[in-house]
Amino acid sequence: PLERLVYGAQAVGAGNLNFTIAASGHDEISVLVKSFNKMTRDLRENRERLMEAGADLEKRRLQLEAVLANIGTGVIAVDAFGEVTTFNRAVSRLLQIEPEQALARKYSQVLKGESAPLMEVIDRAFAASQITPPEVMQWNFRTGDELRALAAVATPLQDMSSSWGVVVVIDDMTHLIKGQREMAWREV
Repeated sequence: PLERLVYGAQAVGAGNLNFTIAASGHDEISVLVKSFNKMTRDLRENRERLMEAGADLEKRRLQLEAVLANIGTGVIAVDAFGEVTTFNRAVSRLLQIEPEQALARKYSQVLKGESAPLMEVIDRAFAASQITPPEVMQWNFRTGDELRALAAVATPLQDMSSSWGVVVVIDDMTHLIKGQREMAWREV
């Protein structure tokens, strides 16, 4: 029985959690064998639960990526180290920056020129506390002959003890502002 336990421990150590040892008798070795079998069964069940949880997390991650890829609002996520971790298609279209040029790079390297006002918003969000309401910033963004009015909100991602980063949401307000101007001219 001791040799089978040694062999079983090696098998479990190698990853075979389906290994069981036949128990016989009611002595201390038998109790040890039963405990070993219970341990391998518990390990196997825990591994299955972890694999299910991992699959569920992966499914949720893919769903979130699909949502972010297909919404019309620009989304930028910056981790606690200042690296861009999310840069969806909408923000790429709004800022005229390809995601490959932004992802895994420092936001201060990515947001330059007409996009520089975003850097200030992100800096303030990093400095803000959890109780500080996020501020909306609006600025004019010129691409070629086109002038667009963009609005951005940066929110810190943090809990009581640590900061995970910042998420920035960017909207194109050009049509809204144009509509407001037309309404004002009609009133005049």
